[in-house]
Amino acid sequence: MVPVAGAMRVDGLPMRLRAFTVAQSLPRVALWFARELHASSLAPDRDGGLLLGAPRGQDWVTVQLTWAAQHRTRGMISWCDLHDAAQRERANRIAVKRAWRELPPDLTVLRDVSSIANGNFVQELIMSDDDAVRVNRAAIERTMRRREFLPGTASTRSRGGQVLTFAAPHRKVVAVLVPMPGARTGIVLNIVTRPGDGP
Repeated sequence: MVPVAGAMRVDGLPMRLRAFTVAQSLPRVALWFARELHASSLAPDRDGGLLLGAPRGQDWVTVQLTWAAQHRTRGMISWCDLHDAAQRERANRIAVKRAWRELPPDLTVLRDVSSIANGNFVQELIMSDDDAVRVNRAAIERTMRRREFLPGTASTRSRGGQVLTFAAPHRKVVAVLVPMPGARTGIVLNIVTRPGDGP
């Protein structure tokens, strides 16, 4: 069993992640976890593995199992503290929108994941907006200028998607914009803060 990340939050909820491998078949490992956790949900995932979920005290425990080489099973276990989860998720989304208030007002925050990786604070914001890619690109560029980020590379992906990079002392941002049906835009902001600056 090995830790995947240090302090981690998903939509404002504290989480712990551990990965493991075991020299047993996936069905046998799934049966063991189902018994141990009294799993209330068991479902196949899109990669041919299995997902199990169950409450454990005030935590929700999720186990993801996939096949590995030589009749082994690879797994990922996450523990999420559900105490006051709804209130914290709502408060976190409001805080994210305030922090990025320069972006379009109809922006919807779908997911906010933050963690410590290699000593860096990493935040990933997944959002959607009713405006086209070019409108959101201009809004992100304005926001970065106001925050004194210097523009880096910019590239166009298939179907009109855009990848933008920005840099400031101790910080780096990668913005990915993807066209969605109905002239909407999917946006992923990946913000890396190195030691010596706040998140």
